Amino acid sequence: MDTETDMTDATVTPSPSRVDPGFIEEILQPLVQFDTENPPGNELEAAKFTAAWLEKAGFTCSLSQSAPGRGNVIAVLEGERPGPTLLLNGHLDTQPIARDSGWTVDPIGGEIRGERIYGRGTGDMKSGVAAMMAAGAAFAKGGTDFAGRLVLLASADETSGGYLGVGAVLDELRVLKPDFAVVCEPTPLGIGLGARGCCWVKLAITGRPGQAGKAHTGINAIAVAGDMIVELGRDLPASFPNGRSKYLPEPSFNFGGIAGGIKPNVIAQHVELIIDRRVTVRETADEVLAAVKAVVEPVAARWNAKVEATVDLFVPACELEETSPLVAHCRDAFTAVTGDAIGLTGAGGFTDAHFFMHDLGVPALNFGPWLRTVHPSGSNSDIPDEFGLIPEIVDGARVYERLIGEILAR
Repeated sequence: MDTETDMTDATVTPSPSRVDPGFIEEILQPLVQFDTENPPGNELEAAKFTAAWLEKAGFTCSLSQSAPGRGNVIAVLEGERPGPTLLLNGHLDTQPIARDSGWTVDPIGGEIRGERIYGRGTGDMKSGVAAMMAAGAAFAKGGTDFAGRLVLLASADETSGGYLGVGAVLDELRVLKPDFAVVCEPTPLGIGLGARGCCWVKLAITGRPGQAGKAHTGINAIAVAGDMIVELGRDLPASFPNGRSKYLPEPSFNFGGIAGGIKPNVIAQHVELIIDRRVTVRETADEVLAAVKAVVEPVAARWNAKVEATVDLFVPACELEETSPLVAHCRDAFTAVTGDAIGLTGAGGFTDAHFFMHDLGVPALNFGPWLRTVHPSGSNSDIPDEFGLIPEIVDGARVYERLIGEILAR
């Protein structure tokens, strides 16, 4: 993650907490043991577990399916006095598990060794879901004599854009009218003011089939795709609108998949190439698509081939102003619990924060104080033997508890 941080001094004594550290075994370990790799997701059973646990903690829960097996939970705790609505969000799905990539533990075992809990999702982001649930339960122990409403949203599908997750429950959220939204994604370098978005562009390349022994009679779509890859790598970055954000990494792109051909001795007629283009603030899908077409269409014409470029997914970037009261609340809560300062940063990967900011008009940020130590590889998530540090996860729950109490004025 490329970031820029802004630090403030901290001399506050850590505050007391009602968070029960047993939530690691009671919530996080079972969540890790649900296989929610996306695709296909299958978050429903994890969502049922989440709803049942939060209902026992005093929340009123609604569980919905956006598609078969895709579950979302909205849990609400109403205060007795009028006040703001604070929403905390975390996603239940995880990235796919490459089981042949060096795992030495069961990736959905939730094994605990010393101060570590292992498994897919411990870094991104079932630890965040468990921490927000534990914080909500700790806050609920104090009763309903508070001002406002607390909403916990455990959602599906974030790793594939979130449209079957937060995007599927926007109408329900509009009824609840959140004033602030905190996405509990891991942010080890600070409070995440925003996140880049992404645009997945699919290139359907069509050549002309023929026998490999008569190569001159065909147009090999694989060779056409190869030329496109070379020229995209060389020319596409010139279209990136750099310098728009202080905290977000600059735009980038990745070749995410390629498929084509039917057998070695047949000239490939069709190839599909997928590009993941990371976008910055105020970029649109049309702009990204036009820039890709400007590179690949001349290549196709040179080969006398065809290319159709379409957008498969678009997630807009988002960024909250540094002066938002929500930033100050998060800073104060972090310092009150840990005694440390915390900076400001931005995420290179997309999150669900854009739904709250762009669709609901709600101030939102990414805040994951449950992950503070950066893995030596530079990434704490979606890696073999992914793990979370239990003391940090417990501290993160206490930070959320403090944040809830500050905003809802108990």
